Amino acid sequence: MEIRRFYVEQNSIAGMHATLIDEERNHLVNVLRVRETWQVILMCGDGFDYHGRVREITKSTVEIDIEEKTVNQAEPQCKVTLFQGVAKGEKMELITQKITELGLCKLVPFTSDYTVPKESSVKIDRLERITKEAIKQCKRSNPIEISAVVDFNSMIDMLGQYDLVVFAYEKETASLGRVFSDISSLKNVAIIVGAEGGFSENEAERILQAKAEGITLGKRILRLETAAIVLSGLVMFHLQEMNY
Repeated sequence: MEIRRFYVEQNSIAGMHATLIDEERNHLVNVLRVRETWQVILMCGDGFDYHGRVREITKSTVEIDIEEKTVNQAEPQCKVTLFQGVAKGEKMELITQKITELGLCKLVPFTSDYTVPKESSVKIDRLERITKEAIKQCKRSNPIEISAVVDFNSMIDMLGQYDLVVFAYEKETASLGRVFSDISSLKNVAIIVGAEGGFSENEAERILQAKAEGITLGKRILRLETAAIVLSGLVMFHLQEMNY
């Protein structure tokens, strides 16, 4: 039987012991159907896997003895952030799930001239739950960080902190491969994907002036969620995060 992986808050683990209460206990016992003596792997967003065994299940707690703490092997070496134009709820949820699986570290939703959904349509709590669920499936330790929605000007101001910024723009013809000729110095990379209406010419120019590398995703116009997922996967491939 496959060992169950379970996300817990960091304060649930103390030394070589974990105590789960409330929602964490309910999920382990009533949803995952874990029983006493079963092995589990706990993740808490600190880059480690905690291999343990359920010692006792009570009406209010699950007590777990930690037998081994190992460095999680699925976390990426390069930190990649996706700046995503605000989309309808189900699209943001799909993007969150898939970029977690692909190994990105942060999602920053932003508004721009052609953004249709309102800022309030981005449910941060919901996206945080989705990324925590996704790390169980892909065997990561760390859920991605979900930022509050920022405006376009704030996004531009944030770009200076990255070693490389990749900008998907339909008017560009350059291939993605050319911007990854040397990955040895890349520790912090950003990806920019626009909203359903794309970018105004002024916005695109400002992004390029911020030293972003404009690239094409081919002859076909992709839906924003497709573009976000495909570009994230391609960037992780070029960073050699898709192989051993």
